[in-house]
Amino acid sequence: MDSTFYRTNAARAELITGEASCGKTEALIERITAMLAGGTNPAGIAVACASPLAAQDFQRRLTARAGEQAAAVRVQPARAFALDVLGTPGAIEATGREPHLLAQFEISFLMEDMKTCGLRPRRLKEMLKFFYRTWTELGDWEEGWLLQGEESSVHTLLKENLAAVRGVLEPEAANLAVRYLTEHEDARAELQTPHVLVDDYQALSGASQVLMGLLAGESLTIAGCAHECTDAYDSYPYEQGLELFAAGNPSCERTELSAYHHGSVVQMAVRGLLAKEVGGEGLPALTAAEGTPAGSVRMQSFERPQDEFAGVVDIVRDALADGMTADDVVVIAPHRAWARNVERALRAADIPARAFVTSQPLGGDVRDRERSGAALLYTALRLVADSNDAMAWRAWCGFGDYLAHSNSFIKLRRTMEEQGLTLPEALACAEDQSTIGADVAKILPPYEFGREMIAACESLTGPQLLDELAARVEATDTEKAAVVKLCAPAEDETAAQLVARAKAELLAPTCPAGTVRVVAPELACGLTPRVLVFCGFLNGFVPCRAYFDGAEMPLDKQEKEHARLVRQLYTVLAKAQERLVCTHFEKTDLETAERLKLKIHRIRMEKGERIALMEQSLFADYLMPTA
Repeated sequence: MDSTFYRTNAARAELITGEASCGKTEALIERITAMLAGGTNPAGIAVACASPLAAQDFQRRLTARAGEQAAAVRVQPARAFALDVLGTPGAIEATGREPHLLAQFEISFLMEDMKTCGLRPRRLKEMLKFFYRTWTELGDWEEGWLLQGEESSVHTLLKENLAAVRGVLEPEAANLAVRYLTEHEDARAELQTPHVLVDDYQALSGASQVLMGLLAGESLTIAGCAHECTDAYDSYPYEQGLELFAAGNPSCERTELSAYHHGSVVQMAVRGLLAKEVGGEGLPALTAAEGTPAGSVRMQSFERPQDEFAGVVDIVRDALADGMTADDVVVIAPHRAWARNVERALRAADIPARAFVTSQPLGGDVRDRERSGAALLYTALRLVADSNDAMAWRAWCGFGDYLAHSNSFIKLRRTMEEQGLTLPEALACAEDQSTIGADVAKILPPYEFGREMIAACESLTGPQLLDELAARVEATDTEKAAVVKLCAPAEDETAAQLVARAKAELLAPTCPAGTVRVVAPELACGLTPRVLVFCGFLNGFVPCRAYFDGAEMPLDKQEKEHARLVRQLYTVLAKAQERLVCTHFEKTDLETAERLKLKIHRIRMEKGERIALMEQSLFADYLMPTA
């Protein structure tokens, strides 16, 4: 990317840098507090954070400092700002899309439609990654970025498929928003916020970084650290954005923070990780801020997994007994099974907890009706909420087919292009025609069933609506429970209200106050717990088992993975303000170890059972000498 993308028209620009725990977020909060105290309208302040959880944490800290008026400050992930732009009437008309971000199960239908290009799945997957990364770095603005032939045709097919369902892929959202604002200056002026601040700038994609600059009217303040660049919420975080921002705005104010505020012992421990990233001589010189606690770092082992879960409960209980609140505690779980088990153990001990993992709850194989009932029920709800929802119709008519009826929809799309129809209009047109192709005819039965369902359910609300839909799609109690958990239906709530809540839970989940957050390492960016517990800190989880197998991960990839994990662990572990505890278990049965794909150190027999012995993460060696 070129630094000209980062040149802002705001009268004032500021760049705040500093290592982890040096108070970058606090500096932003101080600036907002000062603005509010000086009479700035809180509605004229917007803050972009690395993730929904980070935005929630920022809002909580800001409210504690600035009081009630902080509630009117718009604090949300950069992705939400992109969708806000794409949701304006002008953007919808210009892009031909709705601000509907495709869920993971909906992407499965898109992938089936993409397979009609004829490429081998692995080749297609790699090509799509290339497209996605290029979008996030605005590389598609350059002429000739695609090779004529295979690349160009596949990219065209991808854009046509997205246009047909009027949906947006996550790596594409900020790119579309930037393009719209760049090409429509009147819309940009209307959508700008006087004062824009961005936290964890390095965790945003390049397109998201540029977008926030375009949305700044009077001032733009960013804070970040290149060493904390790790996957958080945006695909392909762009650490180079910090340098490009400085180059694009050479007169910007620069503030470099060099005093850390978290526990001294924690700081010394995580500097052992940073030394692996920049080398001992490249370590930045830091000093302790006044009042910095000593803190503590502890490695704790348990015999079995269930012992580790119980041990995490004890650690959390001790923190609460010491006067901390549930909001002060974050548990990092590197595997979703560990997250669910810790959440379950904490709740069993009457400690409010919620698990956040990177995979979405409506999973399964959409080609198999028995494995995708929850997604089918959610799609039915979306159709009742909006009978013109193109993505919902594409999914609804594709469930249960081994190709998700991709051939049928490719042919239906030709009708759409020839006659200028939307997907719902093309389906209605196909239903009215007496002679249609056999492929298109296959999707008419589910379409007709869907129309009947919409007519029968459109007047229903709340739990009654979900009960009726579950009965019509023959959802199991477990499948229904998954959708009910997303929607949390109340009496008299319409289908549209339930869908809005479900989409937020599916794509941007947050946590109720007074709850211990159990999160994947990728979701810890922007959080500031007093106590951080990293469970499952063992080889096989951190790093994965493939890391130890040269056949699966050659040396060059192993080095890249090592560097990625060092950055991720530095970002995550440095969040602990006072206490850092890393836990692992020592052994489990061989079947469990294989199912979890753990790195098995040794196998031995115990009472006729094959037992796999584990070792704590190799990264523990970087922490212990300084702990």
